[in-house]
Amino acid sequence: MIEALSSIFSFLVLIQVIFAIRFLFRYLSRIEKLELDDTAEKTSIIIPFKNEAERILPLLEAFNNQSIKDEFYEVIFVNDNSTDSTSSIIEKNLKIPYQILDNSGNGKKSAIDQGIQNAHHEYILTLDADVEFSPAYLATLLYLKKSDILVLPVLMTGKKWIQLLGRIEFEWLQLFTYASRKVQLCNGANLLFNKDLYLSVKKVRSDFEIPSGDDIFLLEAAKKIDANVQRINHQNLLVKTPAPESLKALEQQRQRWMNKMRSVQEDKLYAESLLLLALQVMVLLSIIFLFLLPSSWLLLIPIGIKLFTEIGIALVIEDKGFSAGRVIAIIFHQILYPFLLLKRMIKMYSKKKPIWR
Repeated sequence: MIEALSSIFSFLVLIQVIFAIRFLFRYLSRIEKLELDDTAEKTSIIIPFKNEAERILPLLEAFNNQSIKDEFYEVIFVNDNSTDSTSSIIEKNLKIPYQILDNSGNGKKSAIDQGIQNAHHEYILTLDADVEFSPAYLATLLYLKKSDILVLPVLMTGKKWIQLLGRIEFEWLQLFTYASRKVQLCNGANLLFNKDLYLSVKKVRSDFEIPSGDDIFLLEAAKKIDANVQRINHQNLLVKTPAPESLKALEQQRQRWMNKMRSVQEDKLYAESLLLLALQVMVLLSIIFLFLLPSSWLLLIPIGIKLFTEIGIALVIEDKGFSAGRVIAIIFHQILYPFLLLKRMIKMYSKKKPIWR
């Protein structure tokens, strides 16, 4: 029995390792490559917010510290029916020109659309209200050679145990974003696109009744008309966002992501989720057998290889080294993740109306 379990588990781990190594090489090949123009392209920056009073200060400080003059960009905040003091914090702390609009619709997607309708420049950058970035961010971004859509890098941060768990899965998503042959994922927390493209595909999109999903639905609509979609992964263009600080918030975030992906890539997501679930269940069973059966030492080999692979992913994606806490989180993740993934899949394919925001 142990031999059979070890063989199945080893096969699944081998698939993961091959996938990881292949994607790591592609990911690394797309780092630090920039094509810059001689002149800056004026850009409208759209930032929707809802009750971000406790999280928006790093963003405001990042804008205040930019190394390029604000004449090359405009900043448009859209208040998505906040009930806290976010607007007053912006007014008190932001030292560059900006405007705050009130969202006349419902949800983040409507807020972004309203911001775009009021934008004056050809290119649109969407940011989340809780991100931060380096002083060279806009000076680099505005001189980039543009395409219809530019997918830009996002890094999750945080040292609490639940944040460390949330970062593990997100690092795999970033790996997939930059290493897949075709662009499959993007993140509205750091996304640049042409305003005319947005307005063009808006006429044929049917997802605007869904409050969220501004990023993935735009990407899929653009791909259908063969728009020029590119990815750039460079340290100057990186934005950082804090990972959710509670298990409830983390699961709500990931459930929204799965619901969005189901809406545009259901068949592929279903197959990949099942494969991932099978792998994680095998990990859990192997750990259990290690404590129950004295002859189960063979299972240590695939378990070790899997842990080594995931630590390697974290080392490549993480920008400030590694810690013992990250290793402990990765080990704990092997036990908890099968239950979380199964719960998400049940919710995703249930008849219950999905949570979007």
